[in-house]
Amino acid sequence: MATYVIKFPFAFINENMYANSKSQSKAQSAMEFLITYGWAFLIIGVVLAALYALGLFNTNAFGAKSTCLLNNFLCKGLTFATNGLLIVNLESINMPVNVIGIACNEQGTLTNVETLNGGGGVLMAVGSNYTFAVSCYTGQNTVFSGSAGDYFDGYLVVNTIDEATATQSVDNGTLAVSAQ
Repeated sequence: MATYVIKFPFAFINENMYANSKSQSKAQSAMEFLITYGWAFLIIGVVLAALYALGLFNTNAFGAKSTCLLNNFLCKGLTFATNGLLIVNLESINMPVNVIGIACNEQGTLTNVETLNGGGGVLMAVGSNYTFAVSCYTGQNTVFSGSAGDYFDGYLVVNTIDEATATQSVDNGTLAVSAQ
């Protein structure tokens, strides 16, 4: 014997028909959801993949390729080769100094310091520029070696003598450069 359900507005529906239509409406809702939003998910996925392939999510592409921060010098130009050779143009900004040595390493010390002009140094007046070439070391005696785009994070250490007071000092600044 079939049972009937009374629904507003007073329609008589077989209970079995009501159960089937309810499960069919759930399936239909699920299919409508997948069809409607599936295309959107697919398009978003394709766009994200294309942006990733173009390098949009590469943080190195937008940041500075080189940074050099020293107290007594202004870094006017940095060139870093894949063999670890750093060419840096420094401008003396605070006082006239005699640069007697320069080092580039990960420790921030005078390890592997390169003496200039046989220890006589390079005399720099305030506002003067000089271009130095120095090898950057990743370990005690290991020169940086990498590919184009590889980064070196370390320190540029400049050993100076103040011309006015004849006192020796070390200007130790951070260095982050990308090999070219």
